[in-house]
Amino acid sequence: MDKKLESYYLSAETALSIVSKKFNI
Repeated sequence: MDKKLESYYLSAETALSIVSKKFNI
């Protein structure tokens, strides 16, 4: 996989989990 795409996916996944915890989803 492309390195840039991989890091983008990782950061998006991290941000999603942070948002989920914040809103208790």
